[in-house]
Amino acid sequence: MQENINYELQYKNWHDESEESKNRDIEMWKNFLKLHNLYPAHKNAKILELGCGKGRLMLTLKQAGFENIKGVDVDNSMVKASKKEGLDVEKKDAVLFLRENNELFDTIYCFDVVEHISKDEQVELFKLLNSHLKPDGFIAIRVPNALSPTSGLFRYEDFTHVTSYTPVTVRFLCQNGGLDYVLTRPEGEETIELQRLKAPYAEIYRQQFFIDDVILTPNIVSVVFKDERKFEEYQESVWKINNEYKYDFEYVNLGQILRYYARQALIKILPRGLTKRLREKGKYKIAVLKTK
Repeated sequence: MQENINYELQYKNWHDESEESKNRDIEMWKNFLKLHNLYPAHKNAKILELGCGKGRLMLTLKQAGFENIKGVDVDNSMVKASKKEGLDVEKKDAVLFLRENNELFDTIYCFDVVEHISKDEQVELFKLLNSHLKPDGFIAIRVPNALSPTSGLFRYEDFTHVTSYTPVTVRFLCQNGGLDYVLTRPEGEETIELQRLKAPYAEIYRQQFFIDDVILTPNIVSVVFKDERKFEEYQESVWKINNEYKYDFEYVNLGQILRYYARQALIKILPRGLTKRLREKGKYKIAVLKTK
């Protein structure tokens, strides 16, 4: 992100200096870290947060008993607010900081940062992240999701965003940085109402692009490891997020219901070979959402 931009003008649309805003952000980060199992492995872990903003994640970690935390942000107002909280924060561009620093970290947080960095520096960023990560550590990343139905809003409402991502592009960047073990997840579990509304988009991705486990949350979260064993342990321990994005009969319109029963009738009277082909193509099916 350009250093001559006052990002406070964007940030204040959602956050302010009040205690209420701070406490709300801290509670959000507590839930986020718990959902994605992103607390560092031990209390004396060496932690780096790139793009730390006003330091709300750092404060969350300090409340949880973590002390060895370093923050970096390019914006003057963000650094000033973080230092006011007594946090160890340096004003510097993320890529420049990593170029000049030779420390190794157990955990590196990179939330809402990569999309602000010019595309010609992003591969270098991931190579630098790799070089600063301890062998058994992890990197946690959050970026805007290009597959989301609201991707245009998240891409363009922030003037400093340069692109959006899919799980494929995140993996591409990680692998170009020498990081092979990547798990990309939805940002959170969406309400049944949102899942129903997004079901048509999910079906397009399934039918046209063969993406079975499509992620449609506004952001995606990627957790990256160097060590295969640590990666496997994480996969086994992390809470599974179930966003199924399928239709419920309650929400299927009359035309869909009539077409469904017409297909069922055709299947009963058509020759066996044609019926089999219809079934194989899924032409006779209607999706049903199975919810708890």
